[in-house]
Amino acid sequence: MEKKTKTFIFAIDGATWDIIDPLIDSGVMPNMAALMKKGTKAGLTTLTPTESPQIWTSIATGARPEKHGIESFMVKVPGTDKTTLPTSNLRRKSAFWNILSSPDYSVGVVGWWSTFPAERVNGFIISDHANYYKKEILKDCLELTDNALCAPEPKETFPESLYREIEPHIRYAYEFDNSRLGRFVQLGGEDLKRLTAYSTLSRDECLSVLKYVYIYDESFRRSGLHALKKFQPDLFAVFLAGVDAVEHHFWKFMEPGKFPGVPSELAERYGKAIENYYIYLDEVLGEFLGFYSSGDRVIILSDHGHGPNVDYGTNRASGYWKIASGTHEHGPDGILLLSGPEFREGAVISGASVLDITPTLLALHGKPVGEDMDGKVLSGAFKSAFLEKNPVSTIETHSPKDMGNYVPVESGGEDEYKNKLRALGYIE
Repeated sequence: MEKKTKTFIFAIDGATWDIIDPLIDSGVMPNMAALMKKGTKAGLTTLTPTESPQIWTSIATGARPEKHGIESFMVKVPGTDKTTLPTSNLRRKSAFWNILSSPDYSVGVVGWWSTFPAERVNGFIISDHANYYKKEILKDCLELTDNALCAPEPKETFPESLYREIEPHIRYAYEFDNSRLGRFVQLGGEDLKRLTAYSTLSRDECLSVLKYVYIYDESFRRSGLHALKKFQPDLFAVFLAGVDAVEHHFWKFMEPGKFPGVPSELAERYGKAIENYYIYLDEVLGEFLGFYSSGDRVIILSDHGHGPNVDYGTNRASGYWKIASGTHEHGPDGILLLSGPEFREGAVISGASVLDITPTLLALHGKPVGEDMDGKVLSGAFKSAFLEKNPVSTIETHSPKDMGNYVPVESGGEDEYKNKLRALGYIE
């Protein structure tokens, strides 16, 4: 039986070539460097406002937010005064994992925005809710009122039984050793004392942010590796969000000359945090690449780039921008790297958009592109021989007419939490 060519998507929130390129040149991101040599590179035009749920859903569907239905970081629960995170049943367009999943093609998705409740696929989904710390962070930062967000919920994964297997990879953080952050910053004794004092994330404390975003990226890394090894899907996509948060809170230490009042001691001790986080992600990339051969495809992308917040430290800053020295508010380009036998080697293309990912992914798999998609196939990334053999075709839509019920799924309360634990065998 002929071995299937597999596809791996490594999705990084907020990644920018401005940081990656110098790190590749200095030899500290070897996995990304190797893929770049044999792949096609592009800047990825984003959408504004640069809010994650809508952009990552646009990436997954090829449709603009007003068309796919995920348009905000939070939604109201009808008939209540509660606010919660956008859920998968609000999405009015099929995502690539819906389209490609079939009896003879399996998919796996980890951590992607707005994938709760986890949908039924041939394979698995570890939804964005299947991570205690990520939900806790978002609840705090977005001031959500759905208190049950921070408890395990039904349908955090598909199949549901998968949650019991990955739960240790999520909850290991209770025993987290704060000294592990020494790989990113130079920690002093007072730093460790402060970190011990923060049992939950505080966005006013940059080290607290670093700790908890590292924990939730580690949770998805660990659970993703477990599921990838178990299911070995034909297409696998994993999303990691930590670098964006680290850029928001540590940019002032990386480029202290662009901001007023940055202590030189902290710039020296914390100034490599962002670069070191990219190096960590390259190591994670290498772990996942261990499951693939040279003939498989790898796609690396981000939803937008990042840069210095010029208002930080001035009287122009308000709200979150008083805290965040890094920003993507004005829509800097994200990254795209396409590597595999179908793609051109060492090429650089222009004009790519976040809306083009799913159309290009469908063309790669010989599937028709939806005429209702707003993106296009990035033909310039493919070798001409591939397009000659596999001409791009279209279909009216891949989305069922009744898709999206427009009512967010409110997180389960205490009774549902207990029922879930009983189902998993943790309590009687």
